[in-house]
Amino acid sequence: MDDKFQFTLGILSLSKLLFAASIILVAISLALFNYELRKQPECKLDLLSEVTDKCIIDSNLTSSIRIVVHSGGNIDTVNLKIPIDVHIEGATAKVSEKSVYPEASSTGGDGKYHSNLNYGIYNLPKNQISSITVAGTSDIEKFHLFEVKILTNPNEWLKKIFSALFLMTLFLSIYFRQKTFKKGILRSLPYVVYVVVAIGVFY
Repeated sequence: MDDKFQFTLGILSLSKLLFAASIILVAISLALFNYELRKQPECKLDLLSEVTDKCIIDSNLTSSIRIVVHSGGNIDTVNLKIPIDVHIEGATAKVSEKSVYPEASSTGGDGKYHSNLNYGIYNLPKNQISSITVAGTSDIEKFHLFEVKILTNPNEWLKKIFSALFLMTLFLSIYFRQKTFKKGILRSLPYVVYVVVAIGVFY
């Protein structure tokens, strides 16, 4: 068998293995993200009962929190993103953010679905009791469930590591596969797709 043909087959096999590894890594990253959003909360705030509600957190126990909304709706609300207002107040510091939209979500269900919506991570004032107040909008009434979960000690680094490994193996898969093609304007297209995927992963 021609040495050049064997080399090409070897490169293609390596590319396929790297691509398979990238799929496994992104699956792990998504599983970690889903697990993080479903953690046991320190507080639960039902914004359907109270449009504005608050939770008291001791920052000596956690330096930051993640705000997640467990929502439930139907086909009419599946694409509806509800903003919330977040106000964090300690003895010496205050943080207020208006109209915060979810960054990403984990959804399950059928006609009536449930979603865990990630509204981001917030740092707490150090060494003091913090009051976290969350307020919703009138659009919340369109949902049958809109429960704010305050999660302590949020963990982002492990998910980011697997996301970075996914992007690295995906890039190498594209690189080695592209080495088997010497001509053609479409050779750069996979790299354009890669950039779009990378932006989607981290932003």
